[in-house]
Amino acid sequence: MYYFANLYISLIPLWISIIFKLSYKYFISYGLNIRCDILKNHIFQIVFVIVILLLLGICWKIFGSFLNIKNKAESNNGYVVNYNIKRSFTMEYVFMYVLPLFAFDFISVDGIILFLIYFLFVAFLVCKYRYFTGNIICEIMQYKYYDCEIKTSIQSESYLKKIVISREEIINGYNISIYNINNEVSLDITQ
Repeated sequence: MYYFANLYISLIPLWISIIFKLSYKYFISYGLNIRCDILKNHIFQIVFVIVILLLLGICWKIFGSFLNIKNKAESNNGYVVNYNIKRSFTMEYVFMYVLPLFAFDFISVDGIILFLIYFLFVAFLVCKYRYFTGNIICEIMQYKYYDCEIKTSIQSESYLKKIVISREEIINGYNISIYNINNEVSLDITQ
């Protein structure tokens, strides 16, 4: 469920843009003079906005609880041998946000249905392959992405290469506990 929540939260600018586009069209077209017959004709769009907002609340709760995970039993411990700040999530994120905004007409019912089909396929793939999407909310919450090489044992030459999401500034020699989100990405749960 976390992977769906991460995808949904990462698209907050898209959801805001859709709500703005729908609201702007109806308030400009009808002003504050919205009558029941007008609302009845656009019930699908109204329900779509309500579902967006409800899912946003649910996914926000799931996403927030995941970022606060402190389960040391499932963590890998070690220290950072080498690191680089990662900045490549940005283009992927812009692509996921910009493509639907221009490809689908959210004013029409058929445009919304086409978008839902697209979104469900993307969500299915994200959940099936445990894909972590770049997330603007993590950036706002002051998390940073690092490419790290982590030595997991002092006795052996065992290294992990991971993308680590951390609020702390990571430097060489930083003692770290990481929780694996998937095979490539981990969350720094060092306390």
